[in-house]
Amino acid sequence: MEDNVRSAHVRSTPTRAIRSVVRAQTVRYDKHKQFGSIAHNTTGVRCELCLPGHYGNPSLGGEMGACRPCACPTIENSHSTECVMTQLVVAGPAASQEDAYVCTACDRGYEGNKCEVCADGFFGDPMEINGTCKECECNDNIDLMAIGNCDTKTGICLKCIGDTRGEHCEVC
Repeated sequence: MEDNVRSAHVRSTPTRAIRSVVRAQTVRYDKHKQFGSIAHNTTGVRCELCLPGHYGNPSLGGEMGACRPCACPTIENSHSTECVMTQLVVAGPAASQEDAYVCTACDRGYEGNKCEVCADGFFGDPMEINGTCKECECNDNIDLMAIGNCDTKTGICLKCIGDTRGEHCEVC
């Protein structure tokens, strides 16, 4: 088999497997006979798993079970490579829009169920377009064991120590 395989569906019987190419996009062939499915972002011998960075329930099949990209906090500005589904809504007009998932590997400096807020010691707004969380700069004049040393939106230092003051604890 080639190193690169086009997306494929796999149907097998006890004695043989039938593979049919269904898409033109290239997916890396896995030596454990797993095939990526571009249509529903699945992987596994029977397309039973979501690709990394996606959530869903492929066993339901079709669009209902399609694996969707993790938005941590948004698809375009994601700060986690992994998420897990916590609830699949299958009834109602906007069922797939109501699915609940949690981002499980927020980058350093991000936290929240969708990596949507800056962690303590960081500031910014990850919900903005290209928004990031940057480390607060308090010139080593804070107690690193304390919580709330700086404002998580502005980065202004709030708990200067050692007789220092200023927005970045830079004034003696």
